Amino acid sequence: MSSFIIVKLEILRKMKKIYVLFMSSLLLLSCAKDDVSKPSEWPEWPTPSKPKIENAVLRGVNGETVVAAGDKVKFTAQVSDEYNDLVSFQLLVTMDGAEILNLSKGLSGRSAVIEEEATLPFVAGFQNGRPVVTIKAVNDLGGNESTLTLDEAASVAVTRPETPSQLYLVDDLGNVYEMDKESQNETDYSFRTSAADLAGIGDHFKVAEKIINNKPDYSGLVWGYSDNKIAIVTDDAATSIPTPKVGSYTLENITFDMLSFLADKTLTYSIDIDKSRFFDVGGYVQLDVQLVESAKINFIGFGSDVTNMLRPEFFKDVSGSKAKFDGPSVLYNLKYNTSNGFMYMERPRDVFYPEVMYILGTGVGFPREPYVATLAWDFAYPHQWFFFKKVGASAFEAVVYIDQTMGFKFYRGYGWAQEEDTKNLYTVEPANLITRNAPGDLIPGPDFKAGLYTIHIDKASEVIRLTPYN
Repeated sequence: MSSFIIVKLEILRKMKKIYVLFMSSLLLLSCAKDDVSKPSEWPEWPTPSKPKIENAVLRGVNGETVVAAGDKVKFTAQVSDEYNDLVSFQLLVTMDGAEILNLSKGLSGRSAVIEEEATLPFVAGFQNGRPVVTIKAVNDLGGNESTLTLDEAASVAVTRPETPSQLYLVDDLGNVYEMDKESQNETDYSFRTSAADLAGIGDHFKVAEKIINNKPDYSGLVWGYSDNKIAIVTDDAATSIPTPKVGSYTLENITFDMLSFLADKTLTYSIDIDKSRFFDVGGYVQLDVQLVESAKINFIGFGSDVTNMLRPEFFKDVSGSKAKFDGPSVLYNLKYNTSNGFMYMERPRDVFYPEVMYILGTGVGFPREPYVATLAWDFAYPHQWFFFKKVGASAFEAVVYIDQTMGFKFYRGYGWAQEEDTKNLYTVEPANLITRNAPGDLIPGPDFKAGLYTIHIDKASEVIRLTPYN
């Protein structure tokens, strides 16, 4: 037992020594800390913050609360950040969902006064209204940002520019052609050249509100060409509008619409469609006719007003017994229904996609009063099928009356063997108006209502779209 006691005492002695050494180390460490001077301040870490946007307002350059599209506006705002530097701001102005101004610039420091003048673009389809104005400011703390949308009191009302009584077409040869307003109706924005014809017109032109020395005056509205479409331009270096191609024909006039920014043409060429030349095919009379895009059509023997017998996507500017043809320049077979007075049309039946497309099924009718759905699953009579107008390399459109009995498919030519696969292919838009049943027939969606619609089908992109027709 004595040996055990001796060993225990030795262990206690060693533990006491370790304790003394540990306490000595603590004392030395404490003294060392007292001898080291503390830094005057620790490094500053970024404090989370977001920019503050104040006193934001959009006005005319002279403080106006109403401005015209095409005029200048001035945006002012104060931006600050208590803890972090500012990096940038973005000013976004939209109307009716369309972007009309998008301006971005850099900022520096922790406060800034923003003063920006810009021109509100006058764009196609622009209507009077109040824009949605949004400013976004960003600081350098990981891109922290603040966004403010101006309320009505802080913004401007934007109006269309006043419609002039006359415009000027100025071509690249220096020719100037006056364009008169087609009607005095305030909602009509269409202008037409008044010259007898445009045989000497150049390859390109601009449309101007004012001219100086037979050139566009850029202090007023001038239309040229940008991004492959007609747009407002601001200087002489801007691209001009390509003159419509006419082949071996001559231009009679060019029209321009200040609302849609679309230009159209009419040829000096005329085509007579004489009912006495049609031959009877049982309830219908028909005739093969070579029609030319933008040619003037004279309907003879069909009455004094042919408006209600013609398809609106194929015939424009109908006046009395005259109209302008607006389809591709090819051979057509016209079929006049002697009982309801409607003019049906198609291509020769040995022509197939990509030149033609048909509708077959139920719930579709001619887009003229009285609106009646006559379509059937049959190729026997013209009222039982509907022929599309070709509008692109693989795209087709038809204006039709559709009712709740709709259930139809598409055919790449005349005959059952040409059925297009709408069961497994195609995106259908919008789903609230049009959907599909199990076999692939196009049927009403939950929001569908009977009426006039434009049916658009693009075989290459496999899209089918239904749009209410106004």
